[in-house]
Amino acid sequence: MADPATTPEPQEDPYAGMRAARPWLQWIEDTSRYYKAWQDACDNIDRQYASAERLRNNIDREFQIFWANLEVVRPSIYARMPVPVVGARFKDRKPLVRHASEILERSLITSFEIANLDDVLKAVRDDLALYGRGVAWVRLANEDRLGFEHVDRKDFLCEAGRKWMEVGQVARRVWLTRKQVRERFEATSDGAWQLAQYSRRKDSKDGQSDDGYEGEEKAEIWEIWSKTKDVVVWVTEGSKDAVLDIRPPSDIAQ
Repeated sequence: MADPATTPEPQEDPYAGMRAARPWLQWIEDTSRYYKAWQDACDNIDRQYASAERLRNNIDREFQIFWANLEVVRPSIYARMPVPVVGARFKDRKPLVRHASEILERSLITSFEIANLDDVLKAVRDDLALYGRGVAWVRLANEDRLGFEHVDRKDFLCEAGRKWMEVGQVARRVWLTRKQVRERFEATSDGAWQLAQYSRRKDSKDGQSDDGYEGEEKAEIWEIWSKTKDVVVWVTEGSKDAVLDIRPPSDIAQ
C-alpha cells in the first residue's frame, strides 16, 4: 500500500472549464455576425476598386477621385520603415548603458529587416486606407526573434469595445493543410485534430474563383487570445467538444 504521506496529490486542471470548444466557436460566430455589416461594405469596396472593367474604361469620375485620394493618403499614413533609436532614459553617460543601447538599437534594425517589416506595414497601411482598419500580428518567433504578419480583415476578430483597452479577446484565423494540422495539434488535442474539416478556399463570394483555381484542401483554425481568461486557445469548426490546444500566454513562443 502506498504511503499517503509520499503519494502526490493529483494536480487540478486549471483549464478544466475551458477545454470545450463550443463556447469559443460560439464567440467566433457571434463576433463575426457583429462585424458582418462592415465586412459587407468592405467587400463592396473590393469589388469596385478591383474591377477590371472600371480600370480599363477609366471613365468613372467618382472612381478616379477615390483612387487619387488613396494615392495621396497612403504615403501620409506610412511611407518608409521606421528607424529604431535606443537611448538611455537617464543621461548619466555611463559606458555600459551607452554600449547596451547601441547593441539594442542594432538588434532592432536587423530584426526589422529580417522580418520584412516594411512590406507588412505597407499591407496594413493599404487596409487602413481602404477599409478603416489594418491588422499586424506580432509574435515571438524562433530563436527569440520578433515575427510580423499582415492579417487579412476576414481573418481577424476582436471583442467589441469603445477603446482598445476594453477589448478582452482577439482572434486570428489561419488555413492549414492536413500535414500541418497533424504536426501542430496531434500532441495537444487528444485526437480532436482528426475532426478538422478541410475544404478548398475560393476567391469570390459565390464560391467560384475567376480562373477556376481551387487550391489545396485546408482546415480553418482559429487562434483566440483571451485577456479576461488569461489563456490562448486553438479551435476548429469540426471539433465542437474539445479544443485543439490551450495554454497560458507566457508559453507562446512561436
